[in-house]
Amino acid sequence: MSQSSSILLIGGARPEASRLQRALSRHFLLVESVRDVEQARQLARRCRFHVLVLIDPESPWERMREALDECEELPPAVLIIIERNRAETAIDALRDGVCNALLRPVSNSELVAALIHAIDNADSRRCGIRETERVLVDEPTAISQLQSLTEVLAPALAGGTTPSGYPPDWTLEQVKRHHMTRVLDDSGGNKSAAARRLGISRKTLERKLGTGNLKQRR
Repeated sequence: MSQSSSILLIGGARPEASRLQRALSRHFLLVESVRDVEQARQLARRCRFHVLVLIDPESPWERMREALDECEELPPAVLIIIERNRAETAIDALRDGVCNALLRPVSNSELVAALIHAIDNADSRRCGIRETERVLVDEPTAISQLQSLTEVLAPALAGGTTPSGYPPDWTLEQVKRHHMTRVLDDSGGNKSAAARRLGISRKTLERKLGTGNLKQRR
């Protein structure tokens, strides 16, 4: 369906939006870029869009969510691209039901894949921010979706507690090791790909997991 789908970018005041618009135009029928939610609403009244992409929103997520909720013309499938130092905003967005939150740097292929997934799952509950209840997103899920590790774990463990979803007696190192192993498995055993997703070097990944666990992996 991607070839016949349309994408609306909010954040058109930035050069990044123009670059993304050109790149995505090769994969989707229509890609438009606007400056803010109000411009997006006006454009959406004339054309149907399948996915809305928020590029580095300056407003706090709660305010942005309220603005989107008020615009019935906009698609409920929302994806957010945001800087790594704003990971907490990305987690809030995920909990509110956005399709995906991508932390920079984001390659064109990663973005296209995320958009296609959002389109294919447009009827899924996790692809709509206009739900009356917040989507339950625990810390491990957020870590996996954000392709990050320490930035998300640090706030959760600041008080010495273990993120929800893990045994309460696990240490930080056990949580890290488990997550790294899961990302490595999701990457088909490709250590370089897993390291990129985790935001660490391949050597660090090998050191953290131990070479004995990686003998059979690429």
